[in-house]
Amino acid sequence: MITAFAFGIWGLVLLGACGVFWVFQQKKFQGRGRLVVASKHRPGEKLTVYPGQNWDFDGVVVHGRTWADESNLTGEADPVAKGPGDKVFAGTRNLHGTVETLVERVGPDTILAQIVSLVR
Repeated sequence: MITAFAFGIWGLVLLGACGVFWVFQQKKFQGRGRLVVASKHRPGEKLTVYPGQNWDFDGVVVHGRTWADESNLTGEADPVAKGPGDKVFAGTRNLHGTVETLVERVGPDTILAQIVSLVR
């Protein structure tokens, strides 16, 4: 078991070093959670975001409380409290709590993508 765990970690390190690294988030499907590749998100889905994960979509917190690092978007160094009804944005990081989030915008429709297109 320890060997399998170590091999799994080194496999991820090697994939990351080669630039082949996928981001997964947990999606509820028929009452059970399953991992989904981030690029497959669709508006209207509910995803569970754990501490340390980034939001790669714009959405609304449905359940749970956390602190988010929004410095990539706002430049503000202080974490922002998030709870049910609060908006979250692509490119920001979930710092502490596990939250269930409703996906509203993905890809080029996110605030982050719009900022990038304005800067170009």
